[in-house]
Amino acid sequence: MTALILDSIRARGHQNMNCTHRTAFEVTKDLDISIRADCIIGVGATKGAANLSDRLKSHLLRGGRVLMKIIVEREVFELFASGNPSLTFADAGEIVVRKTTYVDGRTVGVSATAAATDLPESMVRALKSGADIVLEVYTT
Repeated sequence: MTALILDSIRARGHQNMNCTHRTAFEVTKDLDISIRADCIIGVGATKGAANLSDRLKSHLLRGGRVLMKIIVEREVFELFASGNPSLTFADAGEIVVRKTTYVDGRTVGVSATAAATDLPESMVRALKSGADIVLEVYTT
């Protein structure tokens, strides 16, 4: 079965990114972040959780699993995450994917296979230089 793309989010890196969070990653519509924002991998995002496609939300609310591709320049990092019937997609400004099962209005995936700290160092360097980032979400 071929994977079907469910949504795509664009953002860019920021000089204050350190990508050291061990249990989550986040993209935000905010344009500026502090050095303490250790889970953020993208700023100026084109979407928050509330803005995701209805098809993706429906898939995740049924507990569906997704493949996420984080693309920075020519580098691609892949991870898997699962949905949960408790997801609300309430936050219009942020998207968070978690290794844990914690859910709030920003959460779009749980039980993920990777977090911010798992990104390759070369990808983190590019993001700290302001590189563009794309998060593509596919069915599995």
